[in-house]
Amino acid sequence: MIKKHLLLLIFTAILFSTETKAQFNFFVGDDASELKPTIKGFGSISFPSFMMNLSTIKESNSSSFNTFYSVNFGFNWKQWRFADNKALIKNPTSGIIEIQNAPSTESYADGFFSYTKTKLSMGVIRIRPEFGIVTKNKRFSIGTGPLIEFVVAAKHKRKYYDAQGGKEKSINKGIGYYNINWFQFGWGASIGSYHFGAFSYVMLTPQFKENLGPKVYAAEVGLYWRILSEVYSRKPSPDKFSRL
Repeated sequence: MIKKHLLLLIFTAILFSTETKAQFNFFVGDDASELKPTIKGFGSISFPSFMMNLSTIKESNSSSFNTFYSVNFGFNWKQWRFADNKALIKNPTSGIIEIQNAPSTESYADGFFSYTKTKLSMGVIRIRPEFGIVTKNKRFSIGTGPLIEFVVAAKHKRKYYDAQGGKEKSINKGIGYYNINWFQFGWGASIGSYHFGAFSYVMLTPQFKENLGPKVYAAEVGLYWRILSEVYSRKPSPDKFSRL
């Protein structure tokens, strides 16, 4: 039933999407060096993500810039492919998620599109309010705002060769299993034209629950496209003294 609801949500986000983006995912924090991401196989890149963008532009008569306010809502599949083939292993006694080297029985090959990999993936529902300024021709804009995410799915996958050279894989799923904080809050900014540009966000909520996993925070940089974004402009209110 949960999978059906999730698929319905993804389909709705795609159907009504007015913004899409491509992003590179990485971690910051005390243990970030142990979970370095790689772009091999595009394993740490999320594309596309689908967002519904509702924007209001407040026009100004006294400036070459207008102010804008927007709310974005949608679904994103985030992933981190680990450069050093690290494994996230749950300690059976303490329940803590530990960063470990892959077992010696697992062999990992080098190469951009190699079969082998270790990767953490998450499905999130995200809400992103933003406010900023935009030129009247919409060729330049800069904005900032919070990012709110609800984690609805998570899995850690390891694909490797066994001692006989056979292909094997190990997949563990579950937000609770990996002690992931299901609610995440962050902040970021965007710059570019109103319809195309770059963005960066960093989460202020730890990726894993306190003392139950690596001390890292999710971060992302990327590009956005507002394809069918509807803008509802409103003229500034007339000066009440202009009638005198």
